Amino acid sequence: MRRRNDRPATERPEVVVLAFAVVALLSTSVSTAFVRSSEARATAPVAVAVTSPSESPTPAPLVVVPATVEAPPTACPAAPAMPAGDTLVVHPQTAQVTVYRTPSGIPVRTLTNPTRDHQPLHLRVMETKGRWHRVQMPERPNSTTGWVLADGITSSRAPYRILIQRCSRRLTLYKGGRAVFSEPVAVGKEKTPTPLGDFYVDFVEPWRPSSPYGPWLISVTGFSEVYSTFGAGGVGQIGIHGTQAQTSVGKPTSNGCIRMHNDAITRLSTTVVAGTPVLIVD
Repeated sequence: MRRRNDRPATERPEVVVLAFAVVALLSTSVSTAFVRSSEARATAPVAVAVTSPSESPTPAPLVVVPATVEAPPTACPAAPAMPAGDTLVVHPQTAQVTVYRTPSGIPVRTLTNPTRDHQPLHLRVMETKGRWHRVQMPERPNSTTGWVLADGITSSRAPYRILIQRCSRRLTLYKGGRAVFSEPVAVGKEKTPTPLGDFYVDFVEPWRPSSPYGPWLISVTGFSEVYSTFGAGGVGQIGIHGTQAQTSVGKPTSNGCIRMHNDAITRLSTTVVAGTPVLIVD
């Protein structure tokens, strides 16, 4: 029978305490060695270039990149000066008018009166020599001119001039070289532009107020450079007219014609006459 102090060494208290002390000492030594090794790596000296205050480099400037902003549209050309004088207009009284290349020269075409639009023929006079007038005609190509005899022709004066600027989409009426009326207009789209040139009013005609083209039409002797016809039987000739699509005014939305607000086209149509010059510019 064993005595109380005869237990195995592993069961003796002093042995157990001694064993725990040894294990703790070894663990502490290993942990300390690991931590020191880690700190040594983390705090290893790094070569740093030290610069004296007088040699401090100039800080790089702050670069600010502006936000992308759409460029403003190019400014429209200034309106050209408009002549102050009236325009001479001739009105043939015969059913046919012979047009010559030069005074007393070779006939080049014959104009009918009334016109294909069943309107009286009106011709804008560009130059006069004796009994001959060089006239602009409502024919292709645009701004075609020729010479006609003054025989059998009456004449009148057109006191106004119309300027249409495609870029600013504005129509201005002049009298005596001064602007007396100005309104926004719709012009032709990019693919169907309003033709540029020096034309004249062919005729002025009232339409139904409920018409898609407004209450009035001012026919202009300019022709589309894209379309050879407009609608049924048209010849691609442009006009100034009203519109029921009021929001389209001021925009490039038409097939070449000039659209105005209905009250504006009414005022214009009751002011100008056949033969009134119409200058269309960018």
